[in-house]
Amino acid sequence: MKTILSFALSCLCIMLLVSPSVHPFDSKDNVVATESVIVDTEPDESVASSPVAFSPYISIEKNLLSNGDLNFPTDNPFIPDLIDFEAVDMISVGLHVRKNQLFVNCALAAPWYNNSGRFNPCLDISTGINTGGTSVFGGLLVELSDDCETQISNLIYGGVSYSVSTAGPISTDIGMMIQTGSPESIGLSTDKWYHSVSLTARAGYNSGPVNPYVFATAERWYFNGDASNIVRFGIGLLIGGITTHPASAMPVRVDGRREMLVKKPNIYLYPSQASKVDVYIAPNGKILTSIPDYNTGWHVIAQPDGSIPNTDGFLFYEADVIIEIPEQGWSVSRSDLRSFFEDKLQAYGFNDKEIREFVEYWTVKLPSSQYYTIYPLLNDDLGAICPLTVVPEPDNVLRLWFVFEATSNHVVIEPPIVPEFDRSGFVVTEWGGIINEE
Repeated sequence: MKTILSFALSCLCIMLLVSPSVHPFDSKDNVVATESVIVDTEPDESVASSPVAFSPYISIEKNLLSNGDLNFPTDNPFIPDLIDFEAVDMISVGLHVRKNQLFVNCALAAPWYNNSGRFNPCLDISTGINTGGTSVFGGLLVELSDDCETQISNLIYGGVSYSVSTAGPISTDIGMMIQTGSPESIGLSTDKWYHSVSLTARAGYNSGPVNPYVFATAERWYFNGDASNIVRFGIGLLIGGITTHPASAMPVRVDGRREMLVKKPNIYLYPSQASKVDVYIAPNGKILTSIPDYNTGWHVIAQPDGSIPNTDGFLFYEADVIIEIPEQGWSVSRSDLRSFFEDKLQAYGFNDKEIREFVEYWTVKLPSSQYYTIYPLLNDDLGAICPLTVVPEPDNVLRLWFVFEATSNHVVIEPPIVPEFDRSGFVVTEWGGIINEE
């Protein structure tokens, strides 16, 4: 993808260097605003054919107000991976090429996703025709990032726009656009598609090379039989040889993390002396069950030996959580599973009771398989997935979840380094497991 991005940048620079000296603001090449394409006014009938005009530009668009991200039912069977329909901000560097009524637009775009806090570069190419102030266009948006956590789904789009007013420096236009795409385009296993229909109105002030505008957009998205709406208001700025917003679709971010069920996390408390302890968890999904009842938190009396009244010596819960599977792990045969658990849990710092209860549960809970690939999630990982707060603050905390994948053969995988753990002072430990059944 880096090669594609470099090639596209090189082509753009070459086109700018060799472009003819056509002033973008000459009267015969005057540009008026449309919803998502560049619209030339009708050419002078006395001129049979105008030269090709090249107009480089920079476009910046900022959402100021929206009714939130699109939300679809959590039980939608579309795909197990998260699909994030965010109202994004956008910055683009592009080249608009026009000849008579035909136009082509090529841009390197970088949508900014507030939820993920990052840019996702993409290539946006569109073409169309304008006549009498009405433009018909179509385009393709292609993902350029290889970051699997925040990829954009490739998509195609098309639409029509109409210039309402071109008198004076003020330009106003309305337009409708349809776009469609599938996460399968970037390798996720689904044959489903999403679609959207949007209506946009813009009003701009054409002051020369710097042209500000405001916009309002209403969108309706369809997602495997479900529908959701979003309304956005914002401002934009065009810098360069065009005076209207270039062709662009609304990218859809595909989050490569997974929503999974973490089973039987047990939290053990070992205060230095008998103490009242308050324990709080905040999974990025939802708590499904707990013993004792979690309600607004656990408030218990814990003993130095780990015993907690009215429990089996631990706090239990299960939850739906959103995780990203680590790259490091182990491939373990079924026959070696028990010894692997005992050795690794001891190396991590769990005591005999904690190891015994883990082994008793997971050796019978895992689905039958010849091999298992096992990925560890530790304190820092779980702090982002399911933050744990204990009052009073413990001296040392050990948290470990294993993600299990059943495989028919041994998998070559880089093993992680097992950190040392100090069990002195007020100690809190936790273990749990997730079965990845994809």
